[in-house]
Amino acid sequence: MERVLQECKRVLKPNGKLLVLEHIKMEQPFCAGLQHLLTPAWKHIANDCHLNRNPEVLIEECGFNIISSKKYLKNSHLLNDSLTSSATL
Repeated sequence: MERVLQECKRVLKPNGKLLVLEHIKMEQPFCAGLQHLLTPAWKHIANDCHLNRNPEVLIEECGFNIISSKKYLKNSHLLNDSLTSSATL
């Protein structure tokens, strides 16, 4: 995800908006622990996908300012909470 964000930063027009839809680490401790245990194998199966990432932190570390963020499916699907965010440089 870091490489993708760097490329978005490079090509985004001035005053452009980055829109992100990403699965996120679940808040429920049992499911979050399961995501953490499965991530090493999952990265090999799913092209370096991390089940336990926090995309908001990565977006901000890349230099974007998050304008809005909303979580979906909170604790309703095993390993599949989602987040939508919009951000600008």
